[in-house]
Amino acid sequence: MIKKDDVKKIASLSKLKYSDEELNDFSNQFQKIISFFDTLDQVDTQGVKPTYQSSDLENIFRTDVAKNSGQRDELLKNAPTAKNGLIQVPSIIEE
Repeated sequence: MIKKDDVKKIASLSKLKYSDEELNDFSNQFQKIISFFDTLDQVDTQGVKPTYQSSDLENIFRTDVAKNSGQRDELLKNAPTAKNGLIQVPSIIEE
């Protein structure tokens, strides 16, 4: 049974705040979700092969090769400010 206090703790960990009414609603919804998984546990899957992927697609890996495509100047044209060939950003640390 999912209790209101359980939902309140999960909300707190997620930095969320809900009213008592919303906590009650979520508690009921979570309980329905858990009940659904209990129903799925009753399905006989004996002899059914696990499905890891629903399509026949396969990953095709290639070697990751870094290359200089010579686009630095084009990139720097889009930057608000640049210095010594690098994008210059405002300082976020105060001294």
